[in-house]
Amino acid sequence: MDINARFIRNISYFCIVKHLYAIFVAAFLLLFVPAKGFAQGGVEPDSVHIYLLTCSPHQEVYSLYGHSAMRVENRRTGEDIAVNYGMFNFDKPFFVLRFVFGLTDYEMGVCPFEVFKREYMYHGSSVVQQEMNLTASEKLRVLAALNKNWQPENRVYRYNYFYDNCTTRVRDIVESCIDGRVVYGGEVPKGTTFRTMIHGMNGDWQWARLGNDLLLGVGADRELSMSEYQFLPHSMLSSANDAYIIDKHGNKRKFVKQESEVVEAGVQVSEGGFPLSPVQCAGVLLVVTLLVSFAEWRTGKYLWLYDAVLEGGLALCSIVMVAMLFSQHPTVSLNAQILLFNPLVPLFAVRAIRFWRKRKIHWLWLVQIISVCLLLVVYSFGIQWIDMSVRLLALSALVRCGAKMKAYRVTK
Repeated sequence: MDINARFIRNISYFCIVKHLYAIFVAAFLLLFVPAKGFAQGGVEPDSVHIYLLTCSPHQEVYSLYGHSAMRVENRRTGEDIAVNYGMFNFDKPFFVLRFVFGLTDYEMGVCPFEVFKREYMYHGSSVVQQEMNLTASEKLRVLAALNKNWQPENRVYRYNYFYDNCTTRVRDIVESCIDGRVVYGGEVPKGTTFRTMIHGMNGDWQWARLGNDLLLGVGADRELSMSEYQFLPHSMLSSANDAYIIDKHGNKRKFVKQESEVVEAGVQVSEGGFPLSPVQCAGVLLVVTLLVSFAEWRTGKYLWLYDAVLEGGLALCSIVMVAMLFSQHPTVSLNAQILLFNPLVPLFAVRAIRFWRKRKIHWLWLVQIISVCLLLVVYSFGIQWIDMSVRLLALSALVRCGAKMKAYRVTK
């Protein structure tokens, strides 16, 4: 196996450089793991065992949805490696921007299986392995496919969170090497969408959940096919257990020969985050908005600075929404929340506030009222899920605009 020091230094997903113990283990194994690549010549297929690895989440944000990899074990030679398609490097220029716009390149990575295990043991995550029930010729084809992917010109691929990720890559490689087809038993639970599946994984990380919900649009709320359902590691694990292989002669065999847990779940230490949830923050904002509006009504004074802060926040979010129109992610370009985070706000908010200070109302506030009402209609009819915190924010904007529409005459 061609595992070199450059690869070990560049591992970001497993963060091996953070843990000296893992480095020592890696250095030891690099001396003794043969640098053969995914060699096929002279391989005895019966001695090769190929596994789907499913890793449970841990406390790092990038791991909230788990991870999938492949284990290739040659019991005759003692070679035992983990292959995964979840390698990325935070140090690359404009990494966050590239990720947001769907331009992130991920890379195939290979490391000794012992190193792989140690990393997940460190984080307290479990690792379940499912041995693929493959014939000798199918195993050789899998090795050939991995060998082709491991070539420098093929290691990097354009990552897509839903359709081309660490889980789908492993599944697709195995399926493409089978003499026949894989039939997955069971059905996707009714009402399952990309968004509901993500919510099931990030429920305890409410700010991360809000970030996802802000960026995901209408496309994330349609029901999924079986193939789409398998984009998350734990879903692929359950699907594989219920699957069968039907070969070209019509013979049927289980897709998974056997399953075992190679790393038990340990204790995970959760670092304290922001003390308030998004809903609590939005609720406080709505209460303050009501109090400010009431104070204006009682005193007859316009607290324009409050509107400047509120509209400024909406303007910043609207810039993000407009930028997402150009993202290559397939589920973000059509997003109803652009009705609240309206791109007209950063263009006309300053002028509208100036009008307001002269006891005049700019047409922007009428547009905002109509847009927010449309957003709430979209949510009510189930066209797109809108987070509760966003709905509360929309009510705050509606209160501010509505109060002014009642108090002052409309002027262009």
